[in-house]
Amino acid sequence: NDDYNGSRFSKVTVLLTADTTYYIKVSHNSTGQLHADLNITKDIPAESLSIDTPVDVRVPRGESALYSFTPSESLTYIFEVSNYNGDSEEYDTYIKLYDDANLTNRIAQDNTKIMVNLKAGNTYYLKFSGFFMEYAKGRITVRKGQTLEFSKRTDSSFIYVNNPEF
Repeated sequence: NDDYNGSRFSKVTVLLTADTTYYIKVSHNSTGQLHADLNITKDIPAESLSIDTPVDVRVPRGESALYSFTPSESLTYIFEVSNYNGDSEEYDTYIKLYDDANLTNRIAQDNTKIMVNLKAGNTYYLKFSGFFMEYAKGRITVRKGQTLEFSKRTDSSFIYVNNPEF
């Protein structure tokens, strides 16, 4: 497919056999020059994430884990990586959040924490890996961001934030 998804890019999806050597030939579709990046990805099924339900994950060097999340409310959500199973050992992790299953539209990235506004009913994808694709493990948790409510009573000169008087 030399015009994948209406673009000038190519994409080939193929089932490969373990312990078999494959050769990839990349060329221009006529006689012109070719400037290209070759990305080979492993099709990883996405596990589902739920609010306040931690998931412990380990990834070998050069690999990643993929998770999906579909919010039921349009709110701010926080995706956070902490130590695996509550261990004290820390790993250099990296997370990326996408709004499409093809992982082409990245909307956020960070080492350990992403805070982002998400729309209810849309499915988002979180990719977890070690920094520079090194071995890593961690605990991923999704939680709702805190909503601040500001109000001013007519009989007071104070502004109220989530009810306490300040």
